Amino acid sequence: MTAGLEGRGEPLVKLGWSRRQADWIALVCAAGGYFTRAQLAAYLGVSVPRATRVVRKMLIRRIAAEEVLERLKVCRINSTKIYGALGFYPGRGHTPLHPETVFARLLALDYLVERLELPWLPTEAEQVRAFEAAGIPRELLPSCRSSGPGPKRVRYFPRGLPLAFGGGRALFTFTDQGYATNQPLRVWAGRHRRLWEALRERGHPVEAVALVRTVSELRRARRALDLCCNPDPTAASGREGRTARRERERIERAILEGDDDELPVPGDIQAGLRRIAALREIEERVRTWPRLDAGAVWRSSRLPGGWR
Repeated sequence: MTAGLEGRGEPLVKLGWSRRQADWIALVCAAGGYFTRAQLAAYLGVSVPRATRVVRKMLIRRIAAEEVLERLKVCRINSTKIYGALGFYPGRGHTPLHPETVFARLLALDYLVERLELPWLPTEAEQVRAFEAAGIPRELLPSCRSSGPGPKRVRYFPRGLPLAFGGGRALFTFTDQGYATNQPLRVWAGRHRRLWEALRERGHPVEAVALVRTVSELRRARRALDLCCNPDPTAASGREGRTARRERERIERAILEGDDDELPVPGDIQAGLRRIAALREIEERVRTWPRLDAGAVWRSSRLPGGWR
């Protein structure tokens, strides 16, 4: 188990699970509650048919349910008793999630399995305590106010992504949910900006890892994280960015309205599209990304799309 999850499965041993099975359940709950048979087999070091026996035990004991996404069988731990025994929010895993969110959580689990040595902070309470112990007030942590019926409360790190802090490093993970844009990554990084700045001021290097399934996602995330780690000192100014945006919008409008005279090369749509791409690059350089000390992209090979 990881340093942050060491002994976390102990309460489940008392419920009749083997040590290895209990540790696995704790790991899955820390990553969001979803797993595949292939992931379980890789963790246990056994064949998929043998791992299937463990899955059947979970289904029989009604601590998990199974569904099919993209022709892939996915297990969801849905027992409030299990989550409560492990110290997680009891409602976690109770309601099925959107497929994109499910695959994001599977990505998180895949990464945890391959990085068991890191000091993960599996629960919201532990995350808040760890940063406050480092002198960082909770006001600087990404948060949101809970919605729906019942009393409102502030939730910290609401996306529930794996986070490691300790031993001289602070590592944050982001899961790409398949959108053909870096806007979700930009929003996520923006919400962590104040925390990252506070960590770096206190001498804690900040790392971020984008977890992806496809090559296109990998390339897109790598470009974005490079802007965080290696800001371009010759990047265009804000005024140049606004000028680029206005020109891009003018060319796009000309293409949509069929106004060939407004194109960079009258009548040449391809030249207009090339110019739009160049202007988008200028706009991307202008935008300010939060500063990181290190950034990486990790691609799963166990999930659909992992080899595309």
